[in-house]
Amino acid sequence: MAEVKCPECEKMLAVLDNSNAIGNFLEWLLGERKLTICREITRKEVEEAIDAGMEDEIDYEEGDLIIDHTGIEALLAEYFNIDLKKVEEEQQAILQHVREEVEKRTH
Repeated sequence: MAEVKCPECEKMLAVLDNSNAIGNFLEWLLGERKLTICREITRKEVEEAIDAGMEDEIDYEEGDLIIDHTGIEALLAEYFNIDLKKVEEEQQAILQHVREEVEKRTH
């Protein structure tokens, strides 16, 4: 039986305990404590808005704080340098491999 390589999934498993602890803390901060994660708007973002013709619609300047709506899973993936698209692709490859193996055994 051929082995399915899943380096991104393996990276994710390697940091699972730390990721769960940080994730639980973030859920507590955002849930019970009702805190909001903010970040500074970058010069590039301001320039892109102006280039897109949105200068009349934007109400911020470089350095202003804006709410960061990035989800906890995406924040953790970024922190641990995990590509969630690759994880999904690897999971799909595993499922396909299992389906093929089941198909071989049932026919």
